[in-house]
Amino acid sequence: LSEPSSGLVFVSATLTPLNGAISPDGNYVAVGDRDGQMNVYDLPSSLQFGAPAPKWSLPVSTLSVSTGYPDVIQFTSDNGHLVTALRAYASSDPNQFVVWELGTQTVARHVDYDPGDRPMAVLPGSFAGAMWVASAANYTADAGDASQVTLMDVAQATPSKAQFTIAGTVENMAFSPDGTTLAIAFASGEVSQWDITNKSSMSRLGSPLVPAPTAGSPTAYALAYTNDGKYLAAGTADFYGGATLSLVQLQQKTALQKAIDYLPEAAAFTSDGLG
Repeated sequence: LSEPSSGLVFVSATLTPLNGAISPDGNYVAVGDRDGQMNVYDLPSSLQFGAPAPKWSLPVSTLSVSTGYPDVIQFTSDNGHLVTALRAYASSDPNQFVVWELGTQTVARHVDYDPGDRPMAVLPGSFAGAMWVASAANYTADAGDASQVTLMDVAQATPSKAQFTIAGTVENMAFSPDGTTLAIAFASGEVSQWDITNKSSMSRLGSPLVPAPTAGSPTAYALAYTNDGKYLAAGTADFYGGATLSLVQLQQKTALQKAIDYLPEAAAFTSDGLG
């Protein structure tokens, strides 16, 4: 794990947090910020000239509810659509799941989620196929903090839901590329994998990939699989003890770790898995 001395940097106009994704074909990078801006850039041209080369600007302001931070930004496998999950500014407003058609910059799919239910992970495939979304609603029960995880295929006209209650506060989730497992990052700092092969049941797979530490107050944030499903990147941060990026080799359950000096809220791999 190494960081280049120079690179392509995207900065929000108002210095709010960003989230982003790289298209499967490596031609585009999408970046969204907490002010509701969503832009797509030509990645090869941006790298060539050392500065973002705009391609499309998506009209987020036309949505019925004002949006905040984008929890999810992800391209479909056919590179033609951008999948986004957007938090509402007001706590009483719904969180919005929106799929944009990039060629026309129009909304192709729109689903509202309850204010307390946040879509965190998407298994999009092509736009014409199934589009599984994993959302989480956190709450405090008699036995402690818990989360209700919902799996739903939003490509269906009337989506059916499978819901599961798990212990702990879910901070982020990510589908494996084959859709059989769900990586979950917890507020405790734990990152674990869960079997969701048939989408109607959910069970933890073995020991945590990143165990919750016995000291400190860490939180696990960023999650990203490589396209071949062999590696998982996970970012954790402790308000008092700095932040760490872990790269887990999933077959052997071994991990490389690197200290970083920024909050790892989001992660994305290049299409070849080398960056």
